Amino acid sequence: MESIVLIFGTFNPVTNAHIRMGILAKEKVPGAAVIYVPSKDRFLRGWKGLDEASVMTAETRLKLMRDALKPLGFIVDDIEISTDISGKTYDTIAALRKKYSPENVYICMGTDKLREIHTWYKGPELISENKWLIIKRDGHSVLDEASDEILAHIENFTEIENDSFETVSASEIREAYKEGRLERIKGDIPENVYGFLSQNGEVYK
Repeated sequence: MESIVLIFGTFNPVTNAHIRMGILAKEKVPGAAVIYVPSKDRFLRGWKGLDEASVMTAETRLKLMRDALKPLGFIVDDIEISTDISGKTYDTIAALRKKYSPENVYICMGTDKLREIHTWYKGPELISENKWLIIKRDGHSVLDEASDEILAHIENFTEIENDSFETVSASEIREAYKEGRLERIKGDIPENVYGFLSQNGEVYK
C-alpha cells in the first residue's frame, strides 16, 4: 500500500463532517487508502469526560461507521478497540504502519487541533515522522495555528481549502436525540445513523 490517510476520533456517532474529511483527503491523495480509527470506550469516558448515558457502545459505533463508510471504499480499523494497544496516537500509528506497510502515512484533521499536537505523547516525533492533511476551518490556516514544532517541519503539512466544510458537534447530536428533535440534525448525520437513532430509544439515555 503506497499511502494511508488516518482519521482519528470518537465517532460518537459518525457525522457527515467526518465523512467529508475522508472525501477531501481522497481528493488530495487519490491513491491512498482512507482509514478511520475510532477510539477506545475508555477514552470517551476518561479524556472526553462523558458519562455512561452519553457513550455508544464500541460495537454500535463500529457498525454505524462501517455501514456509512463502506459505499465510499473507506476502511474502519478497530485496532484501538479490539487490542490492548495504549490508544496513544503515536503507538496506534506505529501498529498501523506494521499492519499496512505504507510508504507514506498521512494524518487528516482540522486546523482546530493543530495547537494540541506538540503536547501529545511523542508529539515532536508525530510531527516529524508523518505527513499531515489539514482541513482549513473557520478561516484559520495552518500558519495561523502552527506551533514552533510544526513550523520546523512545515513541509510535512498540506492545507486543504474547503469553504463548504461545516460541522455539528457530537454533543449537539446527542442533545437533539435526548430531546426528541432528531429532525433538527437530520442533515448532519449519515442516513443509516439517523435511521438507527430514530428506531432506538435507549442509545443515549
